[in-house]
Amino acid sequence: MIEAELHGKTHTAEDRHTSTCLGLLRLLPDSYLLEFLGKAETREGRLLPKSPFDLIEEIRFWPYLRGAGEPDAIVGLRNSNSSSSSFTLIVEAKHGAPKSSFEPSAEEAGTAEAHVGTDNEMQTPQPRDQLARYLRAGRHEYQRVGLIYLTHHRSMPCQDIDESLKAVGEDGPIYWLSWFELYTFAVDRLENSSSLEFSAQKILEALRRYLEFQGYVRFRRWCPLTTPKSEPPTLYQRVYGFGVPTVVPAASYARRYPLAVTVAKGSLRPLYLRSK
Repeated sequence: MIEAELHGKTHTAEDRHTSTCLGLLRLLPDSYLLEFLGKAETREGRLLPKSPFDLIEEIRFWPYLRGAGEPDAIVGLRNSNSSSSSFTLIVEAKHGAPKSSFEPSAEEAGTAEAHVGTDNEMQTPQPRDQLARYLRAGRHEYQRVGLIYLTHHRSMPCQDIDESLKAVGEDGPIYWLSWFELYTFAVDRLENSSSLEFSAQKILEALRRYLEFQGYVRFRRWCPLTTPKSEPPTLYQRVYGFGVPTVVPAASYARRYPLAVTVAKGSLRPLYLRSK
């Protein structure tokens, strides 16, 4: 929660949550965060194009986008073999609250008016939809940009994304990720703990515990049942014999209770084995 403290955002549970999760991910090697972000997908199911990028150039928390406000984070991706290959991701995170739709503040509106005449894009009124507003401002400031909507939903909030795409007036790209996916990511990595460095294992364990505390546990798969080597005897057995009772090996904890009844020779006589 260090970033929330530094930016004065501790009064909001959503900001504290974002700071804790992304702050822990930032302590891991870049490949971890790249792998998690690579799970983001568009409305049509297209995944984030992470393959050309292998470095996290920067992560800025609550940066100011001119005329649009403060998204939760901006992540800069870069290819280590090409200084010109970069991609900027705007991250807007939700932890139970819906996305906002409101007019820009007086300060934001004044900033936009100050650039009228010098920047054609700033002459266009910013959309009220939060995601559309961030994406349009990001397109103005960065060469290649996308937006990740990181939310508390178990499945893609299609209506939210469709509204934002309609408001921005172009093909996004708007990607979606879930905090539940981050929990799955952390647990999957911990299951291969033999290949993890000790520091990475401790960070992932802290992240897993925190997400469980916040209610982001997700069912992953059925675990196979393991049978113990020495099983206790069956709790209830019934053996039928004709004439002479059938001999059944008794476990060390079994008792015999013959029925005290008179039966004709050759009739069915039950024998009970019942454990203590």
